[in-house]
Amino acid sequence: MKKKLITKGDVILMISAVLFGVILLIMMRSFMHKGKRIKVSIDGKVVLVASLEEDKEYSFDGYNGGFNTVVVKNNKAYIKEADCPDRLCVKQGKISKTGETIICLPHRLIVEVIE
Repeated sequence: MKKKLITKGDVILMISAVLFGVILLIMMRSFMHKGKRIKVSIDGKVVLVASLEEDKEYSFDGYNGGFNTVVVKNNKAYIKEADCPDRLCVKQGKISKTGETIICLPHRLIVEVIE
């Protein structure tokens, strides 16, 4: 007699877990507020606090001589350029809601939306 690896109860449990996760994600996104400023830190030290309402471009020398270019445009912030090997910080996209961050690990740079 063969035993089933996945039962009907397992399928129901998996579907319930996925639905719960999707509902939780939607609720979290709806309660996030649009930020008004960004805070940029390098190696744990705040180097800039700037308004999201003023379109501007900032260049930073990161840890160990690397560089990042942070752009604020249309009430959103993103990293336009970086010379880190993987460039994941550039690929993270635009942020605008309180608590969202972009992190460049090789340069120890953090861009965070505040207020």
